[in-house]
Amino acid sequence: MGLSIDVRLPKNQAPKFPARCVVCGQEKPDGTVRVSTRAIGWWTWTLWAPGRKFAVDVPACSWCGARLRRQHWFRWLTMLALAAAAILTIAPFFDDVPRAFRRWVVVGAVLVVLLPGFVWQLIFPPPIDLTAFSDSVDYEFRDRAYAEEFAALNNATTDAEDDDSAGAEEAS
Repeated sequence: MGLSIDVRLPKNQAPKFPARCVVCGQEKPDGTVRVSTRAIGWWTWTLWAPGRKFAVDVPACSWCGARLRRQHWFRWLTMLALAAAAILTIAPFFDDVPRAFRRWVVVGAVLVVLLPGFVWQLIFPPPIDLTAFSDSVDYEFRDRAYAEEFAALNNATTDAEDDDSAGAEEAS
């Protein structure tokens, strides 16, 4: 199964990346690609407001970096289009839903429509993705070797290593 390999670093730590393209693995790539996200936390779902933007420049070949940006925008625009389609499809049925529950019906419909995309991204993750929290960032890599090298450069562990050590402790 695809599933990404995650490395968590403090948000204030400047990450050190391997001198290889994050997409194709070419040594000493000719550029970088900016990867960004918005912080998530309790306020994301409660207040419907994303947090502050977090961005990092990742080594990538110019061609691979452009492709990675295109894929990111395509995923985002597809998600937006599917959410709009879900809202427009169920809008005629809003008259039957009590006003207090309309927002939650819309959220539920949008989540159901987007679920296949979330599953697809879980099985076939992008080469790199980020999840930012208030004080830490999860760097999510498709390539296990790249993730392990990134973790070693930053004195961190991967989530796979954490799972392995927890399993070893339970076995003893």
